[in-house]
Order: sequence, then structure tokens, then C-alpha cells
Amino acid sequence: MHRSALSCALLSALSAVGLISATATATAQTQTTKTVLLPVMNPVPKTSDVPFAHPKIRYQQWYEGKQFVTVIKQPVRFVGLTFAGSIPTGVTLDIEVILANTGSNLTGNFDQNFISNRVVVLPRTKIVGTGGAPKFTFKNHFVFDGKTDVVVDIKIWGNGLAQKFNYAGRSTISRVSNTRRQYFVGSATAATANSSGVTGHYGLETTFLYQEGGSYPYGTGCPGGNFITPVATSNAVPMPGLGTWTQLLDKAGSGYPAVLLLGISNTTSAGVTLPFNLAFLGASNCSAVASWEFLLFTTTVGGGPGTGSAKMPTPIPAIGSLGGVKIYTQWLVFDRAAGNFNLSASNGLMHVVGS
Repeated sequence: MHRSALSCALLSALSAVGLISATATATAQTQTTKTVLLPVMNPVPKTSDVPFAHPKIRYQQWYEGKQFVTVIKQPVRFVGLTFAGSIPTGVTLDIEVILANTGSNLTGNFDQNFISNRVVVLPRTKIVGTGGAPKFTFKNHFVFDGKTDVVVDIKIWGNGLAQKFNYAGRSTISRVSNTRRQYFVGSATAATANSSGVTGHYGLETTFLYQEGGSYPYGTGCPGGNFITPVATSNAVPMPGLGTWTQLLDKAGSGYPAVLLLGISNTTSAGVTLPFNLAFLGASNCSAVASWEFLLFTTTVGGGPGTGSAKMPTPIPAIGSLGGVKIYTQWLVFDRAAGNFNLSASNGLMHVVGS
């Protein structure tokens, strides 16, 4: 299929199943930032000078993932945080912020609460107060799946004052266990919290800033030569009008035919249920996890098993109502060095078009 025809074919397919309107108007490629305020259940306002008023402190707050469900229905990217209160003009916070998925409670040991998906969203930097609320725009986005509990870890090495300043952050005591906090005063790198600093049902009111759209891995692939499993990614957040959007394949065999499955489902395709075992291709250890409304062919390049790569341009039409549409992809590589002598496969990707 020609590159120029792919976007039209994809648009036609999505229109056919009623996901977008054929009369939708074009839109510029922009990204809207949305917000969600937590905790959301039965808040009782309080004030707290922890953590931002302290010259040195390590602070963690746990957020029950299901709180987000009323607002966030699918994976999104957290791009920042804002807290109530104000940082006086000229106060300089020497700060780092980490987000991670966590368990159902805080353990008292800071690092043990990073169960998975740990991201240093704001590497250590200095932020100068302007008299407004503390707002942190992330250097690295955090992918939130819409359901898993989240921990925010804040380290403050100094505030330029060497003493506390007047700060009254808006906090809540909740009747439902949807937020908890723990902290250690006097060190940004403490391993464990003060015994008096571990508090259930309590925490700062937090505004999470997020953007919709992204490419999210799911499913499992199967290995090629040297038992290396190919990896599927994309080059950018999918957005309406993004003519350079491209599907990428890495860690594949080199010099082999490859096909990109591109479709609108990860549950069914051509009347069969996904995942669909590929035994009919001599690869009973491999499964298709994306529907195949389109099959896009290419050849991998590289220097041997596990070094192969490929790319496939998949331009997105400039149709504003594509925002929120889901597209699914997966790579299959006809790899004779694979253990089954026939085929390897990448993970699947669920692409949510941003808005």
C-alpha cells in the first residue's frame, strides 16, 4: 500500500465502523492538557506545611488508582502536578519528583514503594517561587493506566532559607482510604519515614495535569534468533494531522520479510478471537494480538539476530474528531533463525489519538 494511500484507507475504515465522521473538519496538531483533582471522596479541608515549607525533606503520597476512574477512562500521560498554597517570591526549591505505580499501602521504606513504572518526572532542579501555587511541569511523562495505585515521591534538598517558611497547603482527611502520606524531615535522601510522619487517610490536595494520546504496549511477542523478542514502538504521540507518525520495530532478525498488522481491535479480527494462535504459520508459540484490517509489508535491516529494525510511515489525517480513536498494531517477522524456524512477533501497541 502506498504511503499516501494509507491515511485515506485508515480514515475510510474508521469511518465505516462509525468511529469518526466523514464530514469532520481539519484541525491543527495541538495537544490539550486536562486536569483531575484528588482526593475526590469526602474531603475535609486542613492545612499542612509538609513538604514545601521545609528546607530538607523527603515526602511520599499514595493515591488510590480507582479515584481517577470517574475522569480518566483509558491510559493517559501525566505531564505535571499542582498543589494548593503559595511559594513566596524568591524562595528557591532544590527539588526532584518521582512517580511510580505502587502497592495498596505505604511501607515506611520509601524506595520499596516503587513497585513498577518508576519515572523521574522532574530530575533534580531549582524552582524559584513567584508567589503562586507550586506547579511542576514534568520533563519526563508518566504513563497512567487509569486504574493502578500511584505514589508521588518529592525530595527537597533546600529552599534557600535554611529554615521553614510560611506555607499553608490545602490537605484533606478522607473518610475513605484514598490517600496516604509519609515523610522524613531533615533529609532529601532518607531511606525510611519518621514514625510520626506516616499518616493514613491524609494528604495534599493534588491536581494532576494529563494529556490524552499515546502508544501503550500490551500483550507479549515471541522470540526470533538468539531468543530475542522484537519490540514495537512509535516515533511520537499520535495526533490528528501528524504526517510523520511512524511505526518502529527493533530487536528483530535482519534481512527478513516483516508485516505490520494495523487494525481497530485487540479482541477480534476477521471473525476470530484475539489473541489468535499462529500455529497455521508454523509458529504455535506466537499469537496475533492486533486485528489485521491492513497488512503493511517491508523488510528488516541490520547486522544479525536481534539487531534488525524496520519502520512503516502511518500518517494521520488532519481530522479533529480522530481524537480518542484507538488503533492497534503488531509486527510479525518471518525469521528463519527463530526457534520455530518460521516466525517471531513483537508486542502489540494500543495507539490512542490525542486531542
